[in-house]
Amino acid sequence: MKNYILILLTSFALSACNDSESVLTVGQFSEAIFAGNIQLVDVRTPGEYRSEHIENAVNYDVNADDFSKQISSLDKSKPVYVYCLSGSRSSSATKILRSQGHTQVFDLDGGILAWTKANKPVVADKAKTQEKGTIGERLVAKSIANDTLTMIDFWATWCGPCLKMKPSIDKLEKELKRDVEILSIDVDIEKALSVKYAISAMPTLVFFKNNQEVHRIVGYQNESQLRKVIAKYK
Repeated sequence: MKNYILILLTSFALSACNDSESVLTVGQFSEAIFAGNIQLVDVRTPGEYRSEHIENAVNYDVNADDFSKQISSLDKSKPVYVYCLSGSRSSSATKILRSQGHTQVFDLDGGILAWTKANKPVVADKAKTQEKGTIGERLVAKSIANDTLTMIDFWATWCGPCLKMKPSIDKLEKELKRDVEILSIDVDIEKALSVKYAISAMPTLVFFKNNQEVHRIVGYQNESQLRKVIAKYK
């Protein structure tokens, strides 16, 4: 029995180690993709991709209904490098890719927000390059101006409650994408946004409609609690 438990613990430790090693810093990610012979996938929406993306990336929206079908065209014998806005959606995409048999999947820590903050090159819409602010600032400004509900999840990689809540956020983002805009903003990357919206604790969820803040929650919320707030304001 003791040997069985030891085997399980060892397996878990190796799995955790592999997950950690698959999340790369901007420097590691940059070195790998510019070395070539990899598959680079942007898992954000087509609109986000058109605005700015890393050169040679293909766009497969992880929240699209046919995402699994789209990624079936990827070569399982070659490494896959994925990224999103801040790292939340790419984490989900990584799990899906592994479930389909991809053994070499690597995720950009901090997403394209971290990439651009490090002054790494992107392919950008010329009209967008003339706009002020970071990708995160422009995305938030555009989203909260809509008459549909926008929920911004201000989080941090070192925040335990944020990581605990992440699966619920990802699930709701995919399920409610036609009715609610859900954005995840890493406070360590988008510091200006954190200051602008007076974020002093994580996680903080801020809800907007028509450029107006309509609700704010500080601290961990389970899926049921999140659904109640969304239903109230959407």
